[in-house]
Amino acid sequence: MTKDFITKESNPIIVLMSKKKCEPQMFIAAGTFAYQKHDIANARQYFVEGIKIHTDNKSLYLAQLWIEVMHLDDVKGDTSNEDIAIQKYRNILEKFKHDMEFHFQLLETSIEMKSIMRLQFEIIFDLMEIYQQSYVMWIKVAKLCLEGFIFDHNIPFFGYSTDFLHRARCCILIYHKGLSKLISVISKRNLMESLNDCLITIWKMNKSINNTEVNILVKMEMQSAFQMGHSGYGGLHTPEYYIYWAIISEDHRPDILKLAIDRNRHNIQVWAEILEYHIIHKSDIETIQMIFEAGNSSLENKALRLWEIMDSFLQQYSDITLLGKFYEVGAHNPYRELNMVYKVHYLAWCHMNSDISSSRRVFDYLITLEPDCKNLYMEMIRFEKQENPINVDIIKKLYRSTCSKFCQQENDVSLWTECIEFELTYFGRFSAEKIFKAALRNVKPQLKLDLRRNYQSLIDGHSIRAVNMQPVIIVDLTNEE
Repeated sequence: MTKDFITKESNPIIVLMSKKKCEPQMFIAAGTFAYQKHDIANARQYFVEGIKIHTDNKSLYLAQLWIEVMHLDDVKGDTSNEDIAIQKYRNILEKFKHDMEFHFQLLETSIEMKSIMRLQFEIIFDLMEIYQQSYVMWIKVAKLCLEGFIFDHNIPFFGYSTDFLHRARCCILIYHKGLSKLISVISKRNLMESLNDCLITIWKMNKSINNTEVNILVKMEMQSAFQMGHSGYGGLHTPEYYIYWAIISEDHRPDILKLAIDRNRHNIQVWAEILEYHIIHKSDIETIQMIFEAGNSSLENKALRLWEIMDSFLQQYSDITLLGKFYEVGAHNPYRELNMVYKVHYLAWCHMNSDISSSRRVFDYLITLEPDCKNLYMEMIRFEKQENPINVDIIKKLYRSTCSKFCQQENDVSLWTECIEFELTYFGRFSAEKIFKAALRNVKPQLKLDLRRNYQSLIDGHSIRAVNMQPVIIVDLTNEE
C-alpha cells in the first residue's frame, strides 16, 4: 500500500519528508541539492513543504529567498522569475511583520548577487517605509551606500557603484533623509552621532584615495554636522569630534579649538592622526604648527608621540633653524617626559651644526635645567671622544660628574665600569683603582660582586694587552684630582 502511494507521486522524496516531518535543515539541504541539479521547480517545492511544517523557522524562509536570488542571477533577472521571487519575499514580509532584524537579513541575502536590482529595490524600499522611525535602519542603509550599494528613492534605483564620491554622497544623503524623517529627539541625536562617525570614516578612507571632491564634500558636511550636534543636541558626545571640527574649520575658531583641547587631554591617537594627515598632504607650516601646539597643550606630559611626529617633519623641512628652535623649546618644556628627551636632541643638533666649544657652552647651560639628565652627560662624553685630539681631562670630569649624580640610582654597574675603563686606559691603574674604591662605596650592595668581576676583568685585560697605537691626548695636569 505504501509502495503504491509513494511511486504514484511525482516526487516521492518530498512526500516522504513531509510525512516524516523532517527537520528544517533537511528541507534546506534537499532544496539546495535540487537547485544545484538545475531543478528549480522541485527546489521550490521542498521549501513550500518545509514551510508548511515549520511555519516559523526563519532559516527556511531565508534559504527559500536565497534560492530565488541565485536563480535570478542565473537567468539574468527575467520578469516572470522576478515576479516569483518578489511574491515569495512579500509572503515572508507578511509573515514576519515588524521584525526589522529579519528584514535586514532578507536585504543582505538579496545583495549577495548584484544583478537583481528590482528585488533589491523592493526590499530596501519597504525597509525604509516600514521602519522610518528607527535610527538603526537609517544607519544600516547609509552604511550599505558607503559599501557601494547605491539607493535612490525617487528614480527608483538600486545598484552597485565603485565610485567613492558617488558612495560618499549617497551615504550622506541617506543620513540627511533619516534626520528629516525621525520624530524622536533621542533617535535624531543617535543618528547625528552616527553621521559624525561616518564622516570621519569617509575622511580617513579618503586619505589613501585622495579624491579632492570627496575632501571638499566631507569638510563641508563635517562643519555642518558638528555645528548641528553642538548647538542642537546638547553638544558633541564624542570628545574627539571637537578636534576634527577645530582642524577642518576654515576660520580656525578659537572657541572650538579650546573645546578640542579641554576635552581631549589623553587622546593621543586622534591628535597624532590629524597631525600626520596634514603633514602627508603638505599643508602649510603654519597649519601644521597650529595643530601641533593645540595637541601639545591638550596632551601636556602625554604628548611625546606628537613631538616625535613633528621632529621627523622638521628634519625634512628646508629651514634647518626651525628644527633647532624646536629642540630648544623641547629642552625647556616643563614636563620631564619631554625635556629629558629634547635636552639631548638640542645638544646633538648644536654639536652637528657648530664646533666643540659651542657644544660645551650649550651643555654647561643645559645641565642647569631641572631635572638632571644622565643621557645628556653621556652624549657630551661621546662628542668629546670624537674630537681629535681628545681632551681627556674634560672627559674625566664628565665621567666623575655623571657617576656622582647618577650611579646611586643605577641598577647595574655599566656606568662605573665605563668610567674605570677610561681611567685605566688614559691615567693608569692607580687612578682606576681609586675610582673602583669610590664605586664600591656607592653602588647598591647587590651590585658589588658584579663590580668586582668587571674591575678584575679590566685589570687582567689591561695587563696583557699590547698597545700598538696610542691616541693623541691632551692632559691638563693642573686640574688632576
